Amino acid sequence: MKKQFSNFTLSIVVAGLAVIFTGCGIPSVHPLFESTDLVNDEQIQGVWVRSDNTIKFHVMRVGDLRDQLQAKKDSLANSGGSDSDGNVDEDFGAIEYLDDLISRDLGNLYFIQNEEEPEEFYLAGLVEIGGELYFDFFKVDFELSKFSYPVHLFMKVSIASDELIMHMFSEEWLKEQIKNRQIRIQLEVNQDDNYLLTAPTRDLKKFVEKYGSIEDAYRHQYTYRKVGIEPRFVFEEPDIEEEG
Repeated sequence: MKKQFSNFTLSIVVAGLAVIFTGCGIPSVHPLFESTDLVNDEQIQGVWVRSDNTIKFHVMRVGDLRDQLQAKKDSLANSGGSDSDGNVDEDFGAIEYLDDLISRDLGNLYFIQNEEEPEEFYLAGLVEIGGELYFDFFKVDFELSKFSYPVHLFMKVSIASDELIMHMFSEEWLKEQIKNRQIRIQLEVNQDDNYLLTAPTRDLKKFVEKYGSIEDAYRHQYTYRKVGIEPRFVFEEPDIEEEG
């Protein structure tokens, strides 16, 4: 059944993820994974650049990043020093957020920062469904707000050595299938005919497994190459130049 939702709502939930992904696919209210589904692939950690050189992002497993930040904090506390960037407080403010994720068995999520938009952070869950790997991306909320919920974007991923290919689910394909009554899945649609999946996780998994091998379901893909093995995260707001 299709329900109506506002253009304003859609612009909020998708805007953050559109920073990394253009032609970004179908947003979903619910994740594609349970905590026990998360897969850890050591090849993913590092620094990645898109093939058109427009985006560079840093990736590390949540559990590893938390340990790294805690070790850095302990070292500085013992030495009485500060880091060279002067952003120690901002770095260690992230530990509470990472601790919360780990307490919910989400330490195998991947933490992501877009180098071109350093104030924006993302999480990604890697899952295997029907013999294929999928990423579920959503935006970080450091303030743990009770009044906001992450919106998820799914994509099939191929990982080979220093290359990562992301295949985006096509909203156009989904619309065609629904209009032809080939697919039934819970969703909402706004007056501009934009879709928001509302199906629960169990149904999303079934959907992905059933249609994951259909080439027409993926009409956008991006290739990334690994350019570094040591990701670096900056937890501070960018400087804003004052006029005059």
